[in-house]
Amino acid sequence: MAATWPLTGRAEELSLIGELLHSRNGPLGVVLAGAAGVGKTRLAREALAVAQQCGARTRWAAATASARAWPLGAFAAMLGVVGPDPARLLRQASAALLAGAGRAGVIVGVDDAHLLDELSATLVHQLVLRRAARVVLTLRTGETPPDAVTALWKDGHLTRLELQPLSQEETAALVEARLDGPLDSAAARRLWSVTQGNALYLRQLVDGELEACKPGWLTPFMVRFAGPGWACCMLGGCVVGSPAPWPITAVGGLVTPCGVPC
Repeated sequence: MAATWPLTGRAEELSLIGELLHSRNGPLGVVLAGAAGVGKTRLAREALAVAQQCGARTRWAAATASARAWPLGAFAAMLGVVGPDPARLLRQASAALLAGAGRAGVIVGVDDAHLLDELSATLVHQLVLRRAARVVLTLRTGETPPDAVTALWKDGHLTRLELQPLSQEETAALVEARLDGPLDSAAARRLWSVTQGNALYLRQLVDGELEACKPGWLTPFMVRFAGPGWACCMLGGCVVGSPAPWPITAVGGLVTPCGVPC
């Protein structure tokens, strides 16, 4: 079973982001917009990791509602700059973000950019307008970002991508990669029906069931959603007969003891 969740169903988007981050002309990055849990943060981090492997210096900041009350709040932990003069703060912050840049340049990632304070938004805007850095922003659909952020894609400086939920096929592929085993087609349909392709919800649902699995047990989720192959995969090592509210023997052939095919 895989230790972590792989990035699945985002090859096309990742390729496009890579092209934007390496292009000499045109937009200087991307805005990844979408609903909560659709996978914006994971895709942005993956894009920065790929860029770092190619020699770029990367920076990552996460905007929050609490940090929004402070000038440069999203970057404060990274920069450690304080002072009453906004212009000076911007110069210091810009210099700190760009320090150590090599030929591959600097790529700045900002998660939840709709929560940026005005000065942080201005910093990102200036970096792009000066072509000093490339950026990858995530933005929750339906939220109102600062004007400086909105202007970045409206004026053509960044490309905005609307990230869609995973399809049923992509959902099944992701779960199979996590469990390192086949997923029953009926189970795949039921899982997609429940999660609607929301990657965060899917991960929490499956990981929660994996953590809840005890020897000889079937949780209600497993009874409802697990196909034969998946149940065997999730319960490989479980022993029939352990005391539990949902013993394996109670579901009539859904799960068999270890080593016996379902």
